[in-house]
Amino acid sequence: VNYALLNVESSAFYFYPDMNKLAKQWHEQEKGIWREVIENAIASGEIQSDVNAAAMASVYTHLYVGMSYLGIIEPNGYDIDEMEKTFFTILRLCSSV
Repeated sequence: VNYALLNVESSAFYFYPDMNKLAKQWHEQEKGIWREVIENAIASGEIQSDVNAAAMASVYTHLYVGMSYLGIIEPNGYDIDEMEKTFFTILRLCSSV
């Protein structure tokens, strides 16, 4: 699935003139969602108040994109269990508990 998506996206960048703009909008939207989630976690005391929400949102989006890209060499795409462990490891590092 990841390999097929990579091929479709590559073709879109080549054939669709507005693909760069759309991809940037999508990436910014994803970071915005992560930022909101992180800000809520800060407000609820789930994670430390000194965590930079924008920077952490970038960490999570880059992690997902990187693991998805590396998943193209795996028979079933990225390893969701590994991704979950990595996401929660980062969360624990920021935890205020």
